[in-house]
Amino acid sequence: MTSEAPSWADQWGTGGIGEMPEEDNTKSAGGKKSSKTKAKIVDFISFKWMKNLVHKKKTKETNS
Repeated sequence: MTSEAPSWADQWGTGGIGEMPEEDNTKSAGGKKSSKTKAKIVDFISFKWMKNLVHKKKTKETNS
């Protein structure tokens, strides 16, 4: 049975259906931050929050 639909490679390979141009993720003069910078900030905040949470839990256990 032959299918008339495009193959996976046709859809998702280079130059496939709906190919989008690459975005420029560099910092522009308008003050926009790149996605890598945003990810680093979120990672740092998450790490700091987790560290404080563990510290509070340990101090609560030792005081009980």
